Amino acid sequence: MQLTHDIAGFGRRFFAFLIDAILLIIFSFIVFYCIGDRFYHMPALFISLGFILILLYFGIMDSRITEGKTFGKSMLGLRVVHTDNQYLGLFPAFIRSAIFLIPICLSSFYYWIDQQNIKLILIVIFSGLASSSCYLFIFNRHSKQALHDLVVKSIVIDQEKPAAYEKEIWKFHYLFLVLFVCSVLFSRISPLIAQNNDPTLSTLIQDVHEKNPEIIHVRAKTLKQDHGQYDVALSVYADRPELVEDPNFEKRLIQSLNPKDFKNIQHISFKINSIAQFGFYVSLHQKEYNVSMKDFPK
Repeated sequence: MQLTHDIAGFGRRFFAFLIDAILLIIFSFIVFYCIGDRFYHMPALFISLGFILILLYFGIMDSRITEGKTFGKSMLGLRVVHTDNQYLGLFPAFIRSAIFLIPICLSSFYYWIDQQNIKLILIVIFSGLASSSCYLFIFNRHSKQALHDLVVKSIVIDQEKPAAYEKEIWKFHYLFLVLFVCSVLFSRISPLIAQNNDPTLSTLIQDVHEKNPEIIHVRAKTLKQDHGQYDVALSVYADRPELVEDPNFEKRLIQSLNPKDFKNIQHISFKINSIAQFGFYVSLHQKEYNVSMKDFPK
């Protein structure tokens, strides 16, 4: 089919999104600032609310209501249309936007969920969507459609370009896309499986998690081994930011460990984190502590 204008390149689409992202980061920060500490009492509610507000922006602006143009697209002369040259209806526009926004706006959900099975599902969803979008963004130079475009059969046209014929995606991209996504999922899931199958690491995580109710997520990995002795990197996520700088909280973390369970550990590198997200704004606090075996309670 002949298009009214040729398809926009990913470069112009990226800069259009960057303009929208800057505006939405400012908006998200203002709302997050107004929410304040209430976020940490109801994180799931506010993460979801942030996603919904951003989804409303892109879902409405990319639809026929505004002729397929967000502020960023309007500034660069871009439009979202169906492959039949018609503007998208609200439903496909929202589906398109949701596929793109889920790994961006909901990724911090992973840290606030206790159940390991749900965490695994979230890894598959977020990593699968994000890696698919990245692959197509980089390699699909023919039809220039990302994952959310392919699902609803949309394209982004550049009104500065003349009319052109629609181009189809190279069929082998689907094969390479599956291989790429599988490799990304393996790289994300294998450390989680390794940590759960290691009795020392799993015990370490259990001690920290169960004895400190403020901890919402724990991740551990082995750094180096030397004659049966090894160092461990432990990353914990607290449910509020003030704990990151709290020396008493650090002390309680150390005291929650039983040295009899970790005779082969020489050194533990602690990283205490606190994460919050509203829309496009992410608040992350971090501090590192180093603990040697002599610091453990006897």
